[in-house]
Amino acid sequence: MDLTYLQRMCKGDSQRMSRYIGLYLQEAPALFDQLEEALRSGNGETLATCAHTLRPQARYMGGTGLFSMLTTLEIRARARGAEACADLVAEACAENVRLMDSLRSWKAPV
Repeated sequence: MDLTYLQRMCKGDSQRMSRYIGLYLQEAPALFDQLEEALRSGNGETLATCAHTLRPQARYMGGTGLFSMLTTLEIRARARGAEACADLVAEACAENVRLMDSLRSWKAPV
C-alpha cells in the first residue's frame, strides 16, 4: 500500500485522508460483491464495468497491485467474457482484503 497518491490528492490533510479511507472501507465490500455477482451471472460486460468502476478507488488507496489486476480484469472480461475471469476475480478479491487490512491499520501522522 502506497498512500502517496491519496496524500497528494488531499494535500497532506490527514483528516481528509482518513475520511476517504473510511469511505473505501465502508463501500468496497459491496462493490466487490457486485464484481463476484457479475462473474456468477456470467455477464462479461457488467464484470468489466464493475472492474472499471473499482480501478480509480484502488489507485487512490494505494493498491497498485489491485489496480493492475482490475485493469487486466476489465480488458479480459470485455475480450473473452466472464468465464475467462474467475481466477482474476478471486485474486482481486483477495488483494482487496489485504488492502483493506492495511488501510485499517493506517494511522494518521500526529
